[in-house]
Amino acid sequence: MRIHSHHLGATLSALLLGYQAQGKVLKDHPPLKFFVSISGSKFRDPSICDVAYKDPIKLKSVHFVGAKDWLKLRSEELASAFHNPLIIRHPQGHVVPRLDEEATRQLSDWTKGIIVEHGNGPVTSKAAET
Repeated sequence: MRIHSHHLGATLSALLLGYQAQGKVLKDHPPLKFFVSISGSKFRDPSICDVAYKDPIKLKSVHFVGAKDWLKLRSEELASAFHNPLIIRHPQGHVVPRLDEEATRQLSDWTKGIIVEHGNGPVTSKAAET
């Protein structure tokens, strides 16, 4: 299972992932495989942050951060709550971004890594490699 969300969905999803990592929720649910955040942020309440983001969340994650997004700093802060996050920066604002060639390559490599890691074999089709 995976989670991908924009803004408030990303914020709530990251909170859920943090709580799951701490053993507070979804104890009988299989661990999630990856997380995609577009303009997500951390909750601000210290009583929530002290639990959800206590330790780095060990889950593959990619975070899209817009240069003109009013949540830019908060999105970067959320990314720092994850272990080894991929941060893809774009020149746009608070939107689902249009990716340039480099960002598309980064996202493609990240996605291929998840497919290989979770036993679905290597990506070999020409369509998947372009």
